[in-house]
Amino acid sequence: MVLVRQLVRDFALPVRIVAVPTVREPDGLAVSSRNIYLDPSQRAVAPSIHRSLDAGANGFTAGVTDPAELEATVRHLLEGTPGVAIDYVAVVEDTTLRRPDRAISGNVLAVAVKLGSIRLIDNVVLGAERL
Repeated sequence: MVLVRQLVRDFALPVRIVAVPTVREPDGLAVSSRNIYLDPSQRAVAPSIHRSLDAGANGFTAGVTDPAELEATVRHLLEGTPGVAIDYVAVVEDTTLRRPDRAISGNVLAVAVKLGSIRLIDNVVLGAERL
């Protein structure tokens, strides 16, 4: 989203960008065309991606503002999930993608993982109401 917004500004495009919540499967997995490539065992563990992000977001809600601590919570849960290879776990500012010194509402907690050869990404906005 950050890159698209920057392109719109750079090229003075007459476009309004509206961010919407991620559409999710009933078990929490973000809807993606890549999901069809997951085998049954990979699909069974894929919802752990969002659960780990929720745990990090819950930490923020409980008062944790150290990005490294929030990332460690997510990383710890993902590392305990069979078949998951972590590409990155990061707290970033929503407008610059830079890592803040302290997490604040509106920052994004993002992950990219691989399940086999399938790369999946997901994120939550810190301080946002979650279902």
